[in-house]
Amino acid sequence: MRIEWHGFLDEVVKLERATQESCAWIFSEKPFCGDDVLHVVEVKNVGIKGDPKFSFAPDPKEFAKIKAMAKKSQYTRIGNVHTHNAFTDEQAVEQMKPSDIDLKYARRFNDVIRSIIVVRFHAKDSAVGQPGVIQGIVWHDQYGNILDLEVENI
Repeated sequence: MRIEWHGFLDEVVKLERATQESCAWIFSEKPFCGDDVLHVVEVKNVGIKGDPKFSFAPDPKEFAKIKAMAKKSQYTRIGNVHTHNAFTDEQAVEQMKPSDIDLKYARRFNDVIRSIIVVRFHAKDSAVGQPGVIQGIVWHDQYGNILDLEVENI
């Protein structure tokens, strides 16, 4: 399986993203086929109850535009990806697990697959101005079962 990230990985490590989660939808060209290509398309995060710091919810207007693009391209939406940001190594390890809110959201949208990208940013007192670093990517289903996926070009 190959993923076209469409610049998402470059965006999530930007310093201005340190105080918010980033999110994107995952679309499949050929679901359940060996030569499938997944497309990660970022969507503006407005956050649950308007708070994008510790949650994500897609902007409804942007979500509608992305759904129209996917329909035109004949892509199937199979899930989403979002970031968990960490400022210490301990936080980075803890953030590798889907939260209860993540799982509730996954079931609401009936996602087949979800991904959490853990981005490690430096604490405020050290390396100010440095971009974040991707610590890891975890794939799971809507119930929180961790998936063992082999993905190219991460």
